[in-house]
Amino acid sequence: MVQDLIAPWRRHLPLLTGHGNWGSQAGDPPAGWDYTEISLSPYGELAIAAENGLLGPVPLGLVDGSWYRGGLQPPYLPQAMLGALRDRDPVNLAPAPPTGGRVSGDLNGLAAGRLVQVTLSSTVHTERMQQKPMRPPPAPSSTEGGWHLSTGPHPDPGGDRVIITETPYGVAINDLVNELAGRTQPHDGESSMPRRYLSGEPHLALRPAAPVIDVRDESDRSGVRVLALLRPDADPEEAHAWLLAATSARRTLDALLPAPLATLIASWDAGDSTGLKALTALVT
Repeated sequence: MVQDLIAPWRRHLPLLTGHGNWGSQAGDPPAGWDYTEISLSPYGELAIAAENGLLGPVPLGLVDGSWYRGGLQPPYLPQAMLGALRDRDPVNLAPAPPTGGRVSGDLNGLAAGRLVQVTLSSTVHTERMQQKPMRPPPAPSSTEGGWHLSTGPHPDPGGDRVIITETPYGVAINDLVNELAGRTQPHDGESSMPRRYLSGEPHLALRPAAPVIDVRDESDRSGVRVLALLRPDADPEEAHAWLLAATSARRTLDALLPAPLATLIASWDAGDSTGLKALTALVT
């Protein structure tokens, strides 16, 4: 509960500021209470001022929704929501989790106040690498039935790559990385060994079930970067589609607003915009 009010990957506008180790988007747990402290964030201070009648309503709930605590109301980008509230115009306002990524589904139904299911997808792009030189076969090492068995020329493992830079809301980076790493392992008699050749000709090509042969987590405090190295013969676009279909790089959530979006935008502050102005000054 406390982490939900602190973590920038849970809320766009955290109400508390955490001091010490409060976990990470990777899925690491926070440290014990003896090693952590909390204080009100500037957004939390605004919320308290509004609660005490010193400001008009502050639209924190419209920005961050209730997904962070298991509810149905989706979050929106602060700048987009604040602009819609200022202009009284919800046109093109779409849900946007603090973890980024793409939100799709019946967004018109959501704006109309209906319960819908939305799809959250990772931000993924492909990086095409230059083909590495063919490696010459090693010196003969064995003979089998009169045929020479050797590892023939083939591209060095790993060419193109798929890179994830934003994950769906609620998906821990460590879980996604472990899931991808597990899918690169051979199964059902298949192998991730390189192609093998008989007398210099293709004899038996054994592949992993997935197009990914390696996964590396290069994420740090500046952002998410999960790199999936593809088989040399894998198509990057097909690998992109596979990643979204076969892993938690894409998930679905129920979404429902407390009223139609246009109604929320038109009536939220009862004519007192001092809270909106104070929050806008903080965000910008």
